[in-house]
Amino acid sequence: MANGLIMYFDIDTGYYPGLHHGLAYLMGSVNKKNNVNFFHIYKEEQLHEVKDLIEGKNWDFVGVSFTTNQRKFLWKLAEITNLNNIFLIGGGVHPTLDKQNTFKEFPEFDAICIGEGEMALLELCKRIDNKQNITESPSFIFKIKDDEGKTSFKVNPTLELKHIDDLADPDYTIFDYKRIIKDSGNVFPMMLGRGCPYKCTYCASAHLSKE
Repeated sequence: MANGLIMYFDIDTGYYPGLHHGLAYLMGSVNKKNNVNFFHIYKEEQLHEVKDLIEGKNWDFVGVSFTTNQRKFLWKLAEITNLNNIFLIGGGVHPTLDKQNTFKEFPEFDAICIGEGEMALLELCKRIDNKQNITESPSFIFKIKDDEGKTSFKVNPTLELKHIDDLADPDYTIFDYKRIIKDSGNVFPMMLGRGCPYKCTYCASAHLSKE
């Protein structure tokens, strides 16, 4: 049983109230056979709590989901704790759309998950549990260092998108319902479909559909 930690950076995002449907599906899928913890970072003051959480346990992996405007908070976390001592995975919109720069901006990352992560992370956990080569896990880019310290990148094929009805039920208990409803004006957001049919040029959805 793989032992992991997923962190969602969601500090001062404004419009969105903090409930992330994709991560709810991710946690619902991966925790059927594994022990993966979730931490929702919605205040900068929580970074020291995150530091203690990372350093307080021997994790098989630590995953970070973030958008472009959350990078500054991940940099702040890197200033107060040594992220090089863990197997660190980047995921979410920013790493998916800006793969090369993500590795440059965050040299601490050992891997990046591209696109939807439910089945990809499940396969990674399976390989960890079975002590198999994790760098063969699909939908990941792995940073690999050889014996001489030279760095290369292993780009694996991306898994085909799975129909939302074929995924495990989402786990919304990972979020603080009461706080989110209060912060969103007593409205609870719901998702009845996956993705967006439109291709607005100003939105990331048009680019994500290509990944």
